Amino acid sequence: GIPVTGSSDGVTIDGATCPQNDVTGCCYDPDLAPGNFGPCDSFTGSVCHNGACIGAQACVAAGYLGGSVGIISESCVGTRSCSWAGYSSGRVGDITGGSCNGHEACYYAGGSGSVGHISGGSCDGDYACYYAGSDSGNVGDITDGSCDGQFACTQAGYNRGSVGSITCGSCNGYQACYLAGWNGGSVGNLIGICPPSSRPTSSPSLEPSTAPSLQPSSSPSLEPSPAPSSGPSLGPSAGPSESPSSVPSSL
Repeated sequence: GIPVTGSSDGVTIDGATCPQNDVTGCCYDPDLAPGNFGPCDSFTGSVCHNGACIGAQACVAAGYLGGSVGIISESCVGTRSCSWAGYSSGRVGDITGGSCNGHEACYYAGGSGSVGHISGGSCDGDYACYYAGSDSGNVGDITDGSCDGQFACTQAGYNRGSVGSITCGSCNGYQACYLAGWNGGSVGNLIGICPPSSRPTSSPSLEPSTAPSLQPSSSPSLEPSPAPSSGPSLGPSAGPSESPSSVPSSL
């Protein structure tokens, strides 16, 4: 079975395993047919016994062939979610906090590339973070409910590209940050508005900030401009393939 690193109450379970298709909480496909790849087949990381890797072929081959994936907790729910993530010498950090949920969410993320930790309900939606940081690409941490929505952050940092950390509820919505930094490009950190720190500062600022401007600099346009002709298409060409190129058909 797959090593189990924790339970739903957060208590570490040393040496325990999650049997494949465990209805009680991990690596489970209710419709698994005999002879088919099941959830967590050839997965090399660790799961928590709290609803991780749920769905047809969820987490299949994640970290396989010399790659690595950290702990998966309460995440990777959906058909082929997190499958092939960190594959073939790739690397993905921990996937936690209800992240990578959706059809092929985080599929091949960090495959032959790198993605940091994915946490806080990030990469949720069909194809969210699909191929992100793969094929010698790199993406930093994706946290705080970022990259949520269909195709959000799909192929970000793909093919020798680079994207910094995506945090604080950034890149949310249909195709948000799609293809950012791909094909050798580079994008810095993508940071939204984080909630205030739970810890107060040691002392108040010496002077208050300047007053905000009384009016915005200009009024918004009455209608949005059309998408530029060079913008990304509505989805990956012909739809995502059943498996990434160069991936063996059997394990």
